[in-house]
Amino acid sequence: MDAKLSRYAAAPSLKGDYLNLYERLIGKPVIPVGVEVERGEDGSFTRDGVDKALKLAMVSAEGKSLREKASEAAALFGNLKLHRDYYICKFVDFLKKKKRNV
Repeated sequence: MDAKLSRYAAAPSLKGDYLNLYERLIGKPVIPVGVEVERGEDGSFTRDGVDKALKLAMVSAEGKSLREKASEAAALFGNLKLHRDYYICKFVDFLKKKKRNV
């Protein structure tokens, strides 16, 4: 198996049916932001496999769309103002409401 673009390579357990289930649960496709590293039957990988995956992600023309998607994801997940001002405030409000109901 060659290194290839993967929809979510960071968590191999989310491939296939699990990934499709996740997509159905959230109602939209998962953004491809990973590259799968070639692995042996025992789950190990070699320096050649890592080299192929890195070249695919960082240099090759095939990886251009992957790099663009990763930039989009970084803009969202790296937005500290959004996390601090929206998500954390919402979570704190939730905890306050929950405390009143207990």
